[in-house]
Amino acid sequence: CMGIAVTSQANIGSSVDVLLTGIVNSASFPFTSSDIGKPVFVSASSGDLTTTAPAVTNQKVQVVGIVIDIDKILFNPSYNIITL
Repeated sequence: CMGIAVTSQANIGSSVDVLLTGIVNSASFPFTSSDIGKPVFVSASSGDLTTTAPAVTNQKVQVVGIVIDIDKILFNPSYNIITL
């Protein structure tokens, strides 16, 4: 993951805005106040964002940012991707 879509696609083939690094706000983030300060990973099963690192053999692990509020992350993806 090297970017995150910050606008939704209105129609097939329409453009979206992609953030390469910075703060992302979304009411749909699954974070709680106890997650603030934790690293954010890409979920191995759904591609969603999570504070739980993948842990199964052959899954890929990539830190993509940190939780700064329940609806906000600092998106700054690591270029290091580890295969378990």
